[in-house]
Amino acid sequence: MEVRKLLFVICAAAAGVLITAGVFYPGVMSPDSVDQLRQARTGQISGDVFPPIMAFVWRYADQVVSGPFGMMLLHNLAFWGGLALVVWTCRFGPGASALCVLAFGLYPPVFALLGIVWKDVGMVAALVLSVGLALVGRRRRARSPVVLSLVPLTYALSVRLNALPAILPLTGLICASGVAAAGRAPLRPRTYLGLSLVVTLLLVGASRLIDGIIVTSAPASAPSLGLQWSLIHDIAGISVRAGEVLFPPYIRQTRPEITLERLRERYRPADVTRLVSRRYWQDTRFFTRDKNEFDELWRAWWYAVRAYPVAYFRHRLGVVEAMFQLRGDVFYPFEQGIAPNELGLVFPRRPLYTGMVWFLEETTGVFFRSWPFLAIASAVVWCGWQRGIWAPPAVCASGLLYVLPYTVVSSGSDFRYVWWLMVATLLGSILLISEWRSSSCHRTASPSP
Repeated sequence: MEVRKLLFVICAAAAGVLITAGVFYPGVMSPDSVDQLRQARTGQISGDVFPPIMAFVWRYADQVVSGPFGMMLLHNLAFWGGLALVVWTCRFGPGASALCVLAFGLYPPVFALLGIVWKDVGMVAALVLSVGLALVGRRRRARSPVVLSLVPLTYALSVRLNALPAILPLTGLICASGVAAAGRAPLRPRTYLGLSLVVTLLLVGASRLIDGIIVTSAPASAPSLGLQWSLIHDIAGISVRAGEVLFPPYIRQTRPEITLERLRERYRPADVTRLVSRRYWQDTRFFTRDKNEFDELWRAWWYAVRAYPVAYFRHRLGVVEAMFQLRGDVFYPFEQGIAPNELGLVFPRRPLYTGMVWFLEETTGVFFRSWPFLAIASAVVWCGWQRGIWAPPAVCASGLLYVLPYTVVSSGSDFRYVWWLMVATLLGSILLISEWRSSSCHRTASPSP
């Protein structure tokens, strides 16, 4: 039965990889993706804007399959393979397991991003694979899959700088799986928490060490552009509501055309690109590589927040409402085609892809809203905690903790920021249903007193 079920989920995962490749070939690329491939091909990996590990892996994938397809294929092998492992450990029959794999991976908001070569997709694929390996080790009482689960977890931590909150519950799950694989009795929750903190710190150290080895050109002394985007977006939102331009001196001196009227035209809670993109301004002088100028930006942000706390709260509330699609349209649900580039990469417009994009765009308002998943994930965490079941709440807690910092630090409200919440909620729900089925079977099989 187990071998038959394994074959079914492997076939379903293979079908998922083929379907994804067939629809999205050779791979969708945004401007960020193009920049990462450029770093991979030139070998000039700085690590100040994009994760070094992705450019490093892409460098070798590009040598095997030129362009985005090699990296897209790696992401999908990790995602579909990890999903197959998770479902294999569940208490479903062979046919139901195969159907579960395909239904999960082809669910529109999940499937829509699998063909895009983004660090967000790489992180989620790695997390799914890590969960799958850990659960297999626990189920089969095998230590090697549990140890191997740390490899994709380290990659996820390296490929997305803000993945740390998502890692913590999963290291706890891995520790619990390791204890089960060793045939030992479960430990106390606080012991798992301590072990999780230790393992997480070790993974952070390993990630930083790997980055240091990979980086070939020293990053700028000023913090990454991502943080600057968030601070500038906040200052703009407060300025619009306070009726006063609050940008620091270095921006106001070099960008005198930035008036309150222009800010009101460009500012949107969900979209920082309208505020800083070259498409709307002559250059990107909003950003700085100078440490002193960044200190000015930080002081200007802190002053604006203290002077106008209500305006700041209303701005962040607007960002959160857009991010979780509480009102209005879903912002930037997915990328299309390949962004203009000098690398000679062109996306072929095929009827299959065009039809899929049409379907996804027509159903975005139905499937892509993430606020229900906040409620479902919270319910799974509560139910699992009440029943003493740890895998489902650990996975859902990972999704919840990942999006929590976005409420105060984010450069917009892209759908990809909540994608792991959606994927984690679906995984946790499947695991919880499996545990319920297992408990029901045990109660049915128990003899009457």
